[in-house]
This record gives sequence, structure tokens and C-alpha cells, in this order.
Amino acid sequence: MKIKFCEENKGKKSVINKIKEEYPDIEISKKKCLGKCKQCSEQPIAMIKDKLIKGKDSEELYEKIKKEL
Repeated sequence: MKIKFCEENKGKKSVINKIKEEYPDIEISKKKCLGKCKQCSEQPIAMIKDKLIKGKDSEELYEKIKKEL
């Protein structure tokens, strides 16, 4: 499974670190842009397959990502 993050998205670093620590087999990529600028500027986001995952903060995003795994 692959999780994509936008390079510009705030809060991604702590989420990426937690995923790498708890799920070392998950592939993580940082893209220049995911094409979701409105959501990206307002809250932490990630893409799993073609599904946008959003959280009000990085902890909520991480919890939602865990549910998708």
C-alpha cells in the first residue's frame, strides 16, 4: 500500500514519522502537489489509492489513515 502526502501540507511530518515507525512496510511518497489545494491549505490530508483522507489535525489524520490500513 502507498500513502501520498503533499510537500506543502502542514502536519504531515509527525504523521509520516508515526507511520514509518508503526508500519515500516507501508510505502510513503511526498508529492509536490496532490491537486487538492483547497483541502491541503485548510487541514492535514493524505491520499491512499485515489481516496482523500482528511483530519482536523495531524493526530486525527493519523487515526483515519490507520483505519484505512
